Amino acid sequence: MTPPQKHALLIGVETYWDNELLPDIAYAEADISAMRKALVRLGYREENITRLVGEEATKAAIEEHVRILVETRLEADDTLLFFFVGHGLAVKRANFLLCWDTRYQDLRGTGIDLSSLIREFRRSPGTHIQLYLDCTRGEFANAPRMSEATLEKAIGDAEHWACFTASQFDQTSHSSGRLKRGIWAHHLVQAFSGAAPEILVDNRFLTAGHLHDYLNNKTPLTIRDTLSTRKLQTPWYASSHGPDFVIADLSPVVNRKGAATPAKSNTAKEFILRSEDRIPVRGLSGFKQGVHRIPKVLDRRAEDWANDLAQADLESDLAEKHKSIRANMNYTRKQIEVFPPKEGFGSIRTPDFQYTISVALDGDPVEAVFTREVSDIRHPDILLDDGFTAIFDATFKSIRLSFEERIKVEDLIDKAEAQQLPIDYPHDCSSCSFKVPDRGQIHVTEDHLSLTYPSGMPLEQLTTALGQALRMLPKSDDSKPLPPPTQGQLG
Repeated sequence: MTPPQKHALLIGVETYWDNELLPDIAYAEADISAMRKALVRLGYREENITRLVGEEATKAAIEEHVRILVETRLEADDTLLFFFVGHGLAVKRANFLLCWDTRYQDLRGTGIDLSSLIREFRRSPGTHIQLYLDCTRGEFANAPRMSEATLEKAIGDAEHWACFTASQFDQTSHSSGRLKRGIWAHHLVQAFSGAAPEILVDNRFLTAGHLHDYLNNKTPLTIRDTLSTRKLQTPWYASSHGPDFVIADLSPVVNRKGAATPAKSNTAKEFILRSEDRIPVRGLSGFKQGVHRIPKVLDRRAEDWANDLAQADLESDLAEKHKSIRANMNYTRKQIEVFPPKEGFGSIRTPDFQYTISVALDGDPVEAVFTREVSDIRHPDILLDDGFTAIFDATFKSIRLSFEERIKVEDLIDKAEAQQLPIDYPHDCSSCSFKVPDRGQIHVTEDHLSLTYPSGMPLEQLTTALGQALRMLPKSDDSKPLPPPTQGQLG
């Protein structure tokens, strides 16, 4: 019997064909990309995640993908996660999601009727359905807003359902230029990434009630901290089983060998190793002199262009890493999963860690930036394993720690100033930075701590430097704003 599968349909419409009447949605595609990465780390298989953005997100394409899911993919006890970032409007209390090719003057004919979409999903009995709708970002004058009552009626008495929206439908969902994301969507991804272990049941289960409480608390706080004017945004949700409906088992991203529960200690729960390498765009394998022109505008089309040119580079990197993992770690064939590059992102998953590589364009003049990460490190002691260090003997530029509990950044700043230590921080005290020897820098937010060396450093030296840098931080009192990782986690 095939075990239950997890499927996701992720749709983001940042710009519209009817752009004179339908304004852009800031960071819609970034939200979709972030959710996709979070779901991969959570155990969703790449082939079970469908991502439709920009011109791909037409009415016909969305309806066809939904039909295929319902008729050929979804089985009883499977999970379907539907995430939509775009405009949503109503016609006589009927709710419509606006596709890339939706005409504002013909919502019924060119939009997706949300009630019909829900009825289509309900054709798959026993499937656990989750809807996440960020569809109130538009500033429309006198436009009919969507209706919660109509949405609740469409869900009706369906089993195994949960629906979350970024705001009540008479409000606007806001985005943040600092985060470069939708604010509600950012915190939704944070929750799925295991960044809030304090809201989990038994340190693993994310429930509808706890997720809603988290979004309802974090969204207005971030709006207050990042926007210059006061805005009201109240997330909304409904669930067939009330607040105890289980949204996800986050044990793949929050459970670590030897980790304590959040209520008892604040040890480091996750390590991420990261490096960036910049090369001229002309250095990409697919670039042909005299044929290709370097884009002047860094938009979605330019990113797709770069992804195509870098495809061979990404494939070569993954092949080399796969060969090295096989040579240095005692894994069987089935224990190593390679996800070929798609849309500039590829990865390798093992029982102990995940390796990812991605490419993006940045800078003036434009450069190709290859980002490599080692994340989902199940047992921190592997950082000192000979086989692991042989695989990743290249220079890393940063190591990032996430902690079980929130870091009290303001307390850390106060202690540094009391001890007259040099420290930088923004006016909202949302983060702070310290300089450490050898041109290193520690950056602290409420979610994580990172140590960065611009010129990079071999793995063994980087972990040693992290332990030394943590000991340089301001001494804490009983409030313990930033306990260091345990000795075992740093070797």
